[in-house]
Amino acid sequence: MNDSTMNDNLKVINLTSMSRHTSTHLFNGEINIQHKSWYELNDKQRFLISFQAGQVLKEIYQKINMAHAINTCSEERAKRAEDFARMIESAGFKCSWFDVLDNQYCKESCCYHLPWIKAYTNLGPITIGWRKRVINLDWSESKITSTAEELFSNEDTTKGEQYIHCWGIEKLEEYLDILK
Repeated sequence: MNDSTMNDNLKVINLTSMSRHTSTHLFNGEINIQHKSWYELNDKQRFLISFQAGQVLKEIYQKINMAHAINTCSEERAKRAEDFARMIESAGFKCSWFDVLDNQYCKESCCYHLPWIKAYTNLGPITIGWRKRVINLDWSESKITSTAEELFSNEDTTKGEQYIHCWGIEKLEEYLDILK
């Protein structure tokens, strides 16, 4: 609609400039609408609508970033998954197949290149993946009944019932050997 045909009662409202919640993200965008009743809404109603507009922009931004990561990081992602699979097999596990999973700690595009894998081994599923600076090794779905404390009592790292955090590839390989 051009200015000459616009009703005098309609005002252009830039929703995102009214919302401070979008400024924390590293992107520019705006949502503009025309609605004659905007200024009849109370402050809380306008704030909530502006906040929702900011959430829509954030979601669009995340989808663009994820599409870019898929386009640029797929080879690195595949290599990392293959490396994990190779480590499990090198430790002596017999694997029937592997599922490549999106990062189970961080679902954002910044972690797309850091997939997790679920290896279906002769002892049941084992899941491995990067979690910040550590690699999570989880055997909770497997037939291995030993706890992390039983297997790794001398290790000073985060341990759950049937998972442990490995501080690097060498520790992952060491823990896989013990787990087998």
